Amino acid sequence: VQNDLPAPTASSLLGMSVSVLTPDIARELGIEFAKAVVVADVMEEGPAQEAGVLQGDIIKEINKAPIQDLTDYQKSVTKVKTGDQVLILVQRGDYTQFVVIKAQK
Repeated sequence: VQNDLPAPTASSLLGMSVSVLTPDIARELGIEFAKAVVVADVMEEGPAQEAGVLQGDIIKEINKAPIQDLTDYQKSVTKVKTGDQVLILVQRGDYTQFVVIKAQK
């Protein structure tokens, strides 16, 4: 990940931070570029890690709401409360799957 990218947006409730997906990052990950956010970091033993989310995963939806940029991500995350079950559509390489993250403090 290059230094000229926007700073990652962290969410301790979900246990991960994300950045906007750029064409360069998409190329590094070997995927087609699309408007989305990429997982920049996963907190050790945090909710995202427990759900199987990995650094480099692409977040496509949160609770069925499309995520095309950091604003979409932040809007979705602000609706999440501790204890909520959060449904996230994740792309990893050529496959896409839903994961459920239990939001924690």
